[in-house]
Amino acid sequence: MAILPKIAYNFNEGSATTIRDYADGGGNDGVGSGLTNSSSSRVGNEVIFNLGTDQINSGNITILSSQPSMACHIGLQLDSAGLLTNICSKSGQLEITTVSGNITVNLFVATGTATVSNTLNTGTYEDIDIVYSSNILTLYIDGVSVATDDTKSGNIASDESVLYFGNNPESLSSASFRLNEFKLYDTSITTTIIDSVIAEQNGINSDSREINEFSLGDIIGSDLFGSPKYGIVTFVGTETDFRFLPLSDNISGGMGFARVGHLWDTDRQWQFKIDDTPELCFYDAISQSSEVLTAAKKIYCLSKNGIIDSGQTKTTDYTLIDTDSVIFVDTSSGDITITFPVSPITSKRYEIIKITNDQNKIILDGNGKNINGNTTLNVLSGYDAITTIYTGTEHIVD
Repeated sequence: MAILPKIAYNFNEGSATTIRDYADGGGNDGVGSGLTNSSSSRVGNEVIFNLGTDQINSGNITILSSQPSMACHIGLQLDSAGLLTNICSKSGQLEITTVSGNITVNLFVATGTATVSNTLNTGTYEDIDIVYSSNILTLYIDGVSVATDDTKSGNIASDESVLYFGNNPESLSSASFRLNEFKLYDTSITTTIIDSVIAEQNGINSDSREINEFSLGDIIGSDLFGSPKYGIVTFVGTETDFRFLPLSDNISGGMGFARVGHLWDTDRQWQFKIDDTPELCFYDAISQSSEVLTAAKKIYCLSKNGIIDSGQTKTTDYTLIDTDSVIFVDTSSGDITITFPVSPITSKRYEIIKITNDQNKIILDGNGKNINGNTTLNVLSGYDAITTIYTGTEHIVD
């Protein structure tokens, strides 16, 4: 399996306030302030830090805590030498700073602080890679090892502070620099991976020449019915030009791709599949490659026997969502409230089924919309099933 970053910022979403995480899962979006997002001299976009309080706040990540190894890749242009300034820091764990044109990396491990340092050029992009492996901290610039520290050892320290880029309000001010890429790994990476990342800025370039309508953050797949391979779109150029972060081994830019999910845009987290049953199924809420075409994401299927709705069993209070269809309710432990969406879809049907024979009830809550003229409706009888349809103004029980 490909070695994947746990955080991947490519800054291509065009926003200087929401910094999207393109790593599988996309769970570490950053919050930018005081930044400028613009077209880069490299591939895609970059964020620009202009001293002062310019900052990205990524929150209290726990990716590195107690890990025996790590790696980090940064596409960095230092615009001015300046005094002691912060590129990236998580105080008590990882600090990447510059002073008078030198870059210094401090990694806090069990026996102390491992430190590597070297001179940077100003006014030009350089690829910075940091690797901690087998108790050795190594700094690479443009793929070349320029400094090591083997005097410290042990796992990386645990830390509860925030990961900041640029201004760190705890200690350091922002430098004047640009970022085009940032990848953080919870394991070491080889020089082969370093060279590949440098050669493929912002991800692997697709050269399939197919017209696609991909968006940033799309999960794309190839060979879906053979040996599926996945990637995440990190840059979109023309209708045939895009780049992706590989999630699978043996995936290349020359393959044909289909969108199979999306990391953060809920309107794009869906997929159709036609199989040999024969059956046409609709999947929704797919946000990771591991979720693609799994039974839990299957909503509706059309087969030779008609439409098959997905069903879910609820044993506690639950609020319906637009993609729900059949809800089985187990009231054996007590009353359960099923609440309709606050903004239901006109003509949307729900089937609510009580699957236990007890004295407890299902309480249907209209969430501001009436149900047969009432704010709530109780389902009492065991094994009872009701179907509701929303008229645009209220829910009617069939």
